[in-house]
Amino acid sequence: MLRQLASDLDIALTIANPSSVLGPGRYVGLAAMVEDLWYGRLTVIPGSSRTFVPIVDLDYFTDFLISLPTLPDTAGRSYTVLDDRTPELPMLIRQLAEHLGVRAPRFSLPAIRIRSRSKAQVITRS
Repeated sequence: MLRQLASDLDIALTIANPSSVLGPGRYVGLAAMVEDLWYGRLTVIPGSSRTFVPIVDLDYFTDFLISLPTLPDTAGRSYTVLDDRTPELPMLIRQLAEHLGVRAPRFSLPAIRIRSRSKAQVITRS
């Protein structure tokens, strides 16, 4: 609806799609995984050794959003904002565990198995 309204009013709509945002006050996504790591609830690494979950720092993303209106040729464009230097998930979790002084999970479980297991739990509880 927003895109249609912008088009009808001849307003250039600029879109910024963030990857996983990390920063103060962010308690979803990877932040929940860090909490599970801290409390010893992260027993396996979701995905495989090649799983990539791109992140972006909250301050960087905020600065990017603020700068969009001031930059030439950004009107009407779409941006995906991520840090391509983000390590693959197993390495990221190991680095976080080292920083937190906790033990990192040693094994991974394919995401499809985690989703299937979650669905099975929901079905058995109803």
